[in-house]
Amino acid sequence: MTDKPTVSDKTDVAQKDTATDPSAGARTEAETLMKDSTAPVAAKLDTSVWPDVGFAFADARPSGPKPGSAEPRAEQKAQPGQSPKVEKCDGNEAFQTLIDTAASLIYDPKDLGDLNKLYEQNACVPTTAEAVKRADDALKVAKDPYTDILPAKEANDLRTAMNGHLIGVGVQIGRQESAPGKEPLKAGPIQIQRVYPNSPAEAAGLKRGDMITSVGGVDVSKMSPDDVAAKLLRGAEGTDAKIHLLRDGKPMDFTMKRADYSFPSVTDSKIGDYAYIRLEDLGQNDSADELKAALEKHQDAKGFVLDLRDNPGGLVPNALLAASLIMEKGEILKVRSRVESDPSDPQYNVERYFVTPTGIKATTENPNEQIGDQEDVRMKDLVNKPLVVLTNEGTASAAEILAGALHDNKEAVLIGNTTFGKGIGQQVLDGMPDDSILKVTNFRFFTPNGQWIGDGHDHRTGIAPDIKVENPKSAEYGSPADAQLKAGLKKLDELTGKN
Repeated sequence: MTDKPTVSDKTDVAQKDTATDPSAGARTEAETLMKDSTAPVAAKLDTSVWPDVGFAFADARPSGPKPGSAEPRAEQKAQPGQSPKVEKCDGNEAFQTLIDTAASLIYDPKDLGDLNKLYEQNACVPTTAEAVKRADDALKVAKDPYTDILPAKEANDLRTAMNGHLIGVGVQIGRQESAPGKEPLKAGPIQIQRVYPNSPAEAAGLKRGDMITSVGGVDVSKMSPDDVAAKLLRGAEGTDAKIHLLRDGKPMDFTMKRADYSFPSVTDSKIGDYAYIRLEDLGQNDSADELKAALEKHQDAKGFVLDLRDNPGGLVPNALLAASLIMEKGEILKVRSRVESDPSDPQYNVERYFVTPTGIKATTENPNEQIGDQEDVRMKDLVNKPLVVLTNEGTASAAEILAGALHDNKEAVLIGNTTFGKGIGQQVLDGMPDDSILKVTNFRFFTPNGQWIGDGHDHRTGIAPDIKVENPKSAEYGSPADAQLKAGLKKLDELTGKN
């Protein structure tokens, strides 16, 4: 981004039918693009795959038990005086593959506790499907909502969502946030954060701020937003979704048919002399391309509003590419990641990412790391006019990477509320047993100024806005009641000399 007024440091911050509220451990979770491999691979932000700019899973095909893990048992021998009893343990190898892979990649392997005890407690796993369930339960000992295993159906939903469509009702949901730095709420109604255009929910009349209390007669107060989305809101196309909710304290009932609907990553409009561009998420294959198209469409604007509110994040390379659309040069982020290694002796690497006039550059402290001084694709800098970025407590993960890069490089003024505080990311491994996906918290990221913004659950600080503005609880984004947008437009008037 070039040729615009310098901004001082302080002048006074989706996968749909799913928990895009980061407090619920929803997807993204700044998830890395990975190369295809015949075995689990270490977490890297590998610039060599950027030309594809797609969501490429790490293909971790089961390679069998690793040294030191329990051997699969095919049968249980009878004790003297007893009849022989055969016990099938067909899921042992799958269980061991999932646990060993997680242990070799998780940021702090101590969080998993005694692995031998996990194997002893699961000495005989009858089926591969049961192995996925037990391994998912076992990983909960880490107390990290972002490290988990998606069974086949949920895994397929995630794959489908990367292409921009799902079968469901068309809402973004989450549980109301506690203050930054506090543990997120774990119980209570589920809040609708956004209703997507042309969705069943929009046609039925659901609104932002509605509080869901039950779906299909099932109480949601003790369920995670992830589970509400996966188990209740999504379902077979054409089936009924019956939702009971509270609107301003008044109970209401809605029935709608689930549908296969598509959703964009970016929406845009013109407000007076300025372009208003809302970036919904960074998790779709073409998120950066959609942002590029919106910026190109509004090159005649005198300034830009980039709305990152309730953007749950997505893919780190998309965040880097989005930054290159706005920055001519500068550091984007730092990453400290666990490389695949023995849990008893975990190894780490530190990488830094820069945008330059000719590409995106990655440097590393590890002399054996191949990406060292590689430079790869970037997008054209399309923003050479004043920019404000809107943030709130739902701005998370890869969206925070983007917001932090723009803020620390003085490319934009941040307006709204402090961001969520998810300074961690996951390696996402496909090709796991029973068509599951394993997600493992594998790295921490830092803003260019070195700030670690938190772990996304127990310890969060987030990125504070330059100008703090509260929005009315039920204000629709882009509406006349949107106080944060009004503040952004006012700041653009100031930066462009209109006032």
